[in-house]
Amino acid sequence: MQRIKIITPDPIVETLLTLLTERLPEPEESAVLLDAAWLRRIVDFSGGKVIVFTASADPAYLTAAQEAGADGFWYLQPSGDGLAEMIAGAKTFPEKAPSIQLGKA
Repeated sequence: MQRIKIITPDPIVETLLTLLTERLPEPEESAVLLDAAWLRRIVDFSGGKVIVFTASADPAYLTAAQEAGADGFWYLQPSGDGLAEMIAGAKTFPEKAPSIQLGKA
């Protein structure tokens, strides 16, 4: 039984996260990957680890996740870098939003 629940309104993101988390070892405690767009639902998941994620580089999501009491914050990336460590127990919040280059800008 997978103890990682994925909460996102985006079916493509859900599929990506399902594929990424299927390869991870079973976590010791339940974990919820909560899309930052649904951050207000964080109160629905007491008793387990809540990791908020987003594909947006807006730093307001990071601040909001910390203030809401999330256990970690992850900028969505197909490689899954850093996700396993957070699910395994590391309480991780990035120092800043990632830089994004658009075209040659």
